[in-house]
Amino acid sequence: MVMMGYVRSNYLSKYTYDVKLGEGTFGCVYKAFNKDSGEVVAIKVLKYNQDVQNNLHEVMVLSKIQDHPNIVQLKETIAESNVLGLVFEYMDCSLCKLIRDVKLGRRVCSEVWVRNCCFQILKGLDHMHKSGYFHRDLKPDNLLVSRGGIVKIADLGSATEFKPDAPNTEQHIGTLWYRAPEVLMESSYGPTIDMWAMGAIMAELFLLKPLFPGIRSTDQLYKIYSMIGSPDDLSWLGADADLYEFPPLKEIPFVKLMCHVSKEAFDLMAQLLSWNPSKRPTATEALRHPYFKPCYEVQTT
Repeated sequence: MVMMGYVRSNYLSKYTYDVKLGEGTFGCVYKAFNKDSGEVVAIKVLKYNQDVQNNLHEVMVLSKIQDHPNIVQLKETIAESNVLGLVFEYMDCSLCKLIRDVKLGRRVCSEVWVRNCCFQILKGLDHMHKSGYFHRDLKPDNLLVSRGGIVKIADLGSATEFKPDAPNTEQHIGTLWYRAPEVLMESSYGPTIDMWAMGAIMAELFLLKPLFPGIRSTDQLYKIYSMIGSPDDLSWLGADADLYEFPPLKEIPFVKLMCHVSKEAFDLMAQLLSWNPSKRPTATEALRHPYFKPCYEVQTT
């Protein structure tokens, strides 16, 4: 049975379905209500076929890392007939939609709001990385926001366990605009790709548009080095370093792109968007950056 648009039925009969929130190759996400408690939830209805292992991957990852206020909560998993339903806590919108709405309203995101948003995302990432996993597809679409300003990491279908002795090499991961150079250059990678994506997202919150809007991998690399400058050292690529040569372009200072942004914000973005993965701060280190000092002052007052 396929559910489209506004549907109310006995399908996953514990819930009454309302609007469709999203759709992809995996299936659909619906806003729904628990018939007994009235609680609002979001249900991801997956295609339940022979590839059950892929469908259950997100469930497995969430079972390992979801006990954190900045990672979306999976409430239950329901298997009925030929579908699998993942019942999540309901969040009001994605960060992508929020950015779009701010831009359409000809407004800007205040630095106070951007700081608080990034602080929450980094806390979720810190928990995830310390639990041995990294997201691999961090982007505004996969970050959810509540009306109260709570930000949560979602859509962990691409997340994977990090094993230092067996680095990841799968290249067709992550959304192009937020894909780290080491992935684009077909090198091994780890949790530092999430930190690169975090830098791109932070810049997008100030710009209200993607920082590196490439259309293919080669163009994406061009967008990166034309913005942050050509790399002066590719030794981190190992034996593959000789395969790449970049024209000598200088970086465009962030201050020319963004007005009324603090020097601490510029410094953090520059660190996160380092060519060399080993020079990017970890989530723990980023949370200690002076940019977030006001967040800790609020927590202690």
